[in-house]
Amino acid sequence: MEDIKGKINLLIQRGLFHIFGTSIVNNIIQFLTNIFIVHLVSKNEYGVYTYANNIMSFFLLVRGLGLVSGLLQFASEESSVEERIKIYKYTLVKGNQINILLSIGLLLWSIFGYVKLDSSRIYLGAMAIVPILQWMFDYVTSIFRIKQNNIWYARITNINTVIYFFCSVIGAKMFGVMGIIIARYFAFIASILIAFIYLKEDIRAMCLVNGKQYRQSKVLMKYSVTACASNSISELLYLLDVFLIGVFVGSPAIIASYKVATQIPTALIFIPSGIMVFIYPYFASHNKDMEWIKKNYRRVIGVLAVVNGVISLVGIILAPFIVKLLWGDTYSDAILPFRILMFNYFVSGTLRIPCGNILAMLRKVNVNLIVSIVSGICNIIFDIILIKLWGSVGAAIATLLVVFVSSFISLPYLIFYVNKAIKKEKKECLDGL
Repeated sequence: MEDIKGKINLLIQRGLFHIFGTSIVNNIIQFLTNIFIVHLVSKNEYGVYTYANNIMSFFLLVRGLGLVSGLLQFASEESSVEERIKIYKYTLVKGNQINILLSIGLLLWSIFGYVKLDSSRIYLGAMAIVPILQWMFDYVTSIFRIKQNNIWYARITNINTVIYFFCSVIGAKMFGVMGIIIARYFAFIASILIAFIYLKEDIRAMCLVNGKQYRQSKVLMKYSVTACASNSISELLYLLDVFLIGVFVGSPAIIASYKVATQIPTALIFIPSGIMVFIYPYFASHNKDMEWIKKNYRRVIGVLAVVNGVISLVGIILAPFIVKLLWGDTYSDAILPFRILMFNYFVSGTLRIPCGNILAMLRKVNVNLIVSIVSGICNIIFDIILIKLWGSVGAAIATLLVVFVSSFISLPYLIFYVNKAIKKEKKECLDGL
């Protein structure tokens, strides 16, 4: 009992419960924000906004070419403070150069690119600066994670969410969808400025170094681009659904209902993601100790299986009550997709997310890339076939099938790689004797 209490106290000191506390608060607030928005704008207008936001999210997939992933991995491994500062500077400069080009591309797409719902162009153009601000927010919160300052990571994340909630509700009431977009900008700018104030010593230090002198800049960039490609293909799983519903069905109302069906399953991802946020620096710093990795990844997956199983079962059983209570009878066509996506949450949150993150911690981003390419191809095929057959229900089934594919490639490989590395370590040890 004393040993358990000691471990719990250690987790509290290291900030695990700050991360989970902030994840719970953020997801509740984000969920409430979406509920308010759904009731403050018409179903058609919400569908148009969802479609525009979905296209913008395609651009977000490649923000900074994954340099935040490289920053987190390499700076977590680095023991030299001076080298860490060089990593901070290198990723900051390179990432913003890439994101400026990305924002210009998004603006041009809103004017000249293919957009199925023409009324969404104005919203798409208004969101052109989002990639820069989203990446900067990811950047500052990653620095807090690297410093293992989970308390300030939680604060900045909460500040962003709370500001967005109040501003989006007021904005939606006064200006409709455009008010929601303005609220997003205001929340990002305010939270980034507050983070900069706290990180002022690091910023001063960055001004005195040349990020180009970081000795592993090419290795970091290669890692980042590979991680970006892998993560981008994985996230396409969720974005292609809405895009292809727009292409094949072309109904803003159906897009709105599908978006509603995704909200709770997507929000629940904070549970596995919160654990990954907390453990990432620890796993990254132990990525040569395979016995430690094996023992702890089993613990992580075991705990997630129990927690996610209970949550998914409750969601599936109570789906009609939940949908009608929160969104009303207008969105009753979201019930079946909601049930499918709740089961998808169980598989994704228990297997896909933990395995993908642990492989990244082991620097096996090439494996994640291969898994993502296979999943991406399956995703496109399943979406085209099933959305044509069953609309939004088909999109939900396609999502579930692709998560099964990625999970049952990643997990066996992770087990194989770790066991092989342990056998190799034992053999080398015996040979040394």
